[in-house]
Amino acid sequence: MTYYKNLGVRKDDFSLARVTTAEVLIKLSALQPNKATGHDNIPSKFLRDTATTISPVIAHIINLSIKQGKVPKDFKIARVTPLHKKGSKLDPGNYRPVSILTSTSKVMEKIVYEQVEKYLAENKLIYEFQSGFRTSHSTDTCLLYLSDHIKQEVDEGKYSGMVMLDLQKAFDTVNHPILIDKLKAIGFDKLSVSWMQSYLEGREQMVEVNDYQREGPTR
Repeated sequence: MTYYKNLGVRKDDFSLARVTTAEVLIKLSALQPNKATGHDNIPSKFLRDTATTISPVIAHIINLSIKQGKVPKDFKIARVTPLHKKGSKLDPGNYRPVSILTSTSKVMEKIVYEQVEKYLAENKLIYEFQSGFRTSHSTDTCLLYLSDHIKQEVDEGKYSGMVMLDLQKAFDTVNHPILIDKLKAIGFDKLSVSWMQSYLEGREQMVEVNDYQREGPTR
């Protein structure tokens, strides 16, 4: 908490803002028509082609979600397709699950993501050399910085060491209570925290293999 206070973060600095029909229209119009369909079986192409008509309705749903601090249940259901990675096809551990959400939920996620990213960037709450999940950053920018840093250290006659970690199922290692506490610490207001909690909780999935589906909750 003290660390973020020293960065100028104050309580309730960030709150999710209402979205406009124009914002939703842009996101719907940018949907890729060939993307896989979620459990609602509504193709992205349909949403894109009818964007002008349905954008006010989608905007209303998203604004209700933000106002109530709750994510619609249907937006938290994923259609999971297991893709074989390596080894025996009889071992479930050799498959990578690909989760497909509804296109409408992706639109909402993108809008919320952009609001959060803007707040973190403007307040310098992200490590400046982080390359993952940031606009205009990639593995290339990470490698460029790393190689440049090593060369600079060598030129100055210093030794450089490196510790590399590869976390298996990295997203599964994220502790949700700690994440929520972190959001509070960086200035998220009560309603925004409530929305994030709702987004993380009560998620469900249906695994689909050869047109056979089996439903169940996620963690």
